Amino acid sequence: MPTFSYITSFSQPSASSLFSFSSIYNNHTTSNPWIPSNMASNPEKKRPHYKDVVTSKLFKFIIGPDREEIPLYSASVMDCSPALRALMTGPMIEAQKGEVVIDDVDVETFVRFSEWVNRGRYTPAAKTRRDGSVKTDSDDSDSHRRKRRKTGERADFKVGSCKNLDRTISHAEYFMSHAKLHTFADKYGVLELVVETTAAMREGLTHFFPFLERVTDITDLIVYVWQNTPDLTPVKSGGLRALLLAFVVAHRRMLFDQEGFLLVVEGGGAFARELMLGVHAKWR
Repeated sequence: MPTFSYITSFSQPSASSLFSFSSIYNNHTTSNPWIPSNMASNPEKKRPHYKDVVTSKLFKFIIGPDREEIPLYSASVMDCSPALRALMTGPMIEAQKGEVVIDDVDVETFVRFSEWVNRGRYTPAAKTRRDGSVKTDSDDSDSHRRKRRKTGERADFKVGSCKNLDRTISHAEYFMSHAKLHTFADKYGVLELVVETTAAMREGLTHFFPFLERVTDITDLIVYVWQNTPDLTPVKSGGLRALLLAFVVAHRRMLFDQEGFLLVVEGGGAFARELMLGVHAKWR
């Protein structure tokens, strides 16, 4: 029987961790609880002029284990990420050669980042049916665009709000594409994209119901997120972890009866700890 003991935290839990969960479940919160609190102010800013972008140098990104080369205009990349700006303009060999190897991100995720940089939007992976066909209704075909989010906007994880009532439709790759792009954006300080991916995940989860056949869509997502994101703290109290915890608590009657979900909880680690803190904060 598989175990999930590899779901570990990046750091030791803070003694004041409960504070963050209280703010997540407080109905009177005025700021968006799903956006990390250190990013609460809207990170959007004026984009560089298009002419400045297309006349800037092309910088080559060499992605993944297969070393696929993806060139991007340097101005557009440097504008959205201080970390990548330093890499592209600093004294290091990458800046001198005009290329950098990034082997800890897959090509599909970096292509979505490239799409977002160039077009102001990205296209997530498709939701698929059991026979492999792609679900193509109007909600799923929309790309996720840069736009200003209302800071008071909250997720509604009530069962009645779910649009996904077809248990044959897999959301696994759809959710994972948002999560991987979020992780990449967070690592390289692309704050506007962190906000956008969090909002997109919130929207997707709002319309998703965890049928027995679809529980792995959520458990695989939980495993990935807890492997690749830091612990919740009062300083970083939002993001994908807080969002998934709220989803799990809202759908506890369905999830807590599923062996696949309980195996993840049995793995212990940060997920089990933060889930218990979340439950306590909800009903204390």
